Amino acid sequence: MSSSDDALNIEDQNVQEDIYEPLYNNVHIWDLDLDSIPEKMWRNCRTREDITKYFNYGFDEVTFRMFQQYKQKQMKGQK
Repeated sequence: MSSSDDALNIEDQNVQEDIYEPLYNNVHIWDLDLDSIPEKMWRNCRTREDITKYFNYGFDEVTFRMFQQYKQKQMKGQK
C-alpha cells in the first residue's frame, strides 16, 4: 500500500476528536457573567498585548459581551 493509499483510508477510520468546551470555573463562557468575577485583571492592562492574556481574537470586555449575546441568541435558535 502506498502512502497515497494510506491518506485515502484515513477518512474510513473512526477518529475521535477532542472538543474543547471553553469554561471558566465550570461555567461555559457564553453563559459567564463577567460582573460575577470579583477581580477584573484585564482592566489594568496598559497595552493591547496585555489584554490578550484575558481575551482572544481582538476582543475586549465590551466586544466580548456583545459576542456573548450573539452566541446566546444563536444557540437558542439551534435548540
